Amino acid sequence: MLKLTVANTITALIQGDISEHYPIRQIPLQGEVIGLGTTTEIDNGELCFLPESGTTAIYKGDPEAGAAILQDPGSELIHFPYVCFTSNGSGLGIPIDTAQLPSVEAGLQAIIAAAIAQIASPADYFGVRLQAHWHTLVVTVAAKLCLWQRRRLVRDSQEDNVYESLKHFYFADQAGDPLHHFLGPAPIWNLSGFYARHPETGLVTVPRANAHLHIHGCSSDLHFAGHVHHEHPNTQLVSFKELILYPISTVEVLKADLAIENLRIESDWLHFSVTNQGRMDVSNADVAIVVNNSYRGHRALRLPWLAQGDREDLAYPIAKLPLRPGENFIEVIANPDQTILEDDRNDNRAGITTFLSRNFTQLCPENFEDL
Repeated sequence: MLKLTVANTITALIQGDISEHYPIRQIPLQGEVIGLGTTTEIDNGELCFLPESGTTAIYKGDPEAGAAILQDPGSELIHFPYVCFTSNGSGLGIPIDTAQLPSVEAGLQAIIAAAIAQIASPADYFGVRLQAHWHTLVVTVAAKLCLWQRRRLVRDSQEDNVYESLKHFYFADQAGDPLHHFLGPAPIWNLSGFYARHPETGLVTVPRANAHLHIHGCSSDLHFAGHVHHEHPNTQLVSFKELILYPISTVEVLKADLAIENLRIESDWLHFSVTNQGRMDVSNADVAIVVNNSYRGHRALRLPWLAQGDREDLAYPIAKLPLRPGENFIEVIANPDQTILEDDRNDNRAGITTFLSRNFTQLCPENFEDL
């Protein structure tokens, strides 16, 4: 039984949600792991998973030159805002009889759809591995997550393909379209990716009609890597071999889960903890302190990074809160604008009622309650 783990979603990535990250060191890479993903807005690139000597290596396609860069699986520095990968598929792949498939003129997506029909599996998602020989090939590499940046900047966005705004690399014996960056011949590519029967879910493919196949690859000499545009008019497939399908039985989508805990007042300071109980690291987590349900006078804090399982203990001076004489209700809210995807937002808020004397020197907590 093969399990697919999705850290964030392609839908969220396109919409501009880049606050959640998954560390490379937590991806199990023993055996045959099918996967793909995108690196951070700082360290841009597209990810390709390739088997190497009983384990799986992750290569990043560089957005400036299209170069393939091997990623360190033990690094504390490498995090992905979007990545999807399977459990160990060793022995679970189904080799396909290519003689029974359509000709290369049908296109790679149609070929893989026919291969899936050949094995008659009820799965909704399939891991895909193959080696492809191209006459010409167009590859893109995401740069600063401009998939969603373009959607924000262009109001009348009618383009059918969200990859149109990315830098295109063109591989062939001679230069083609001048809008593409010609990198010379690189005919043989090893590919890894996913086929989704229902692309509208946006988990492993772009949520667009007929976008069933999402596949990344590296050239056979490991010089280049990126998102393979199998459907591009300037891409021409010559042949393919070693097509293997991996039916996926279960899918798990990872999210963050922020919580406010241990809210209390001690020595004229408001103390509380922000914890990340989810499965994704979080960047730029906002925290709002709201007094008497008036957001206009709220105080804002920001945590630059909160890894999964970590806790940040914070304190804020009571004297800097807009309290009034008498009873005051103080509420602390994590992720107030809900820009971070979470499994459970019920624990994002905690509140405390306190009494302030008229001379503003006597502050007494009345009660504590979690909302």
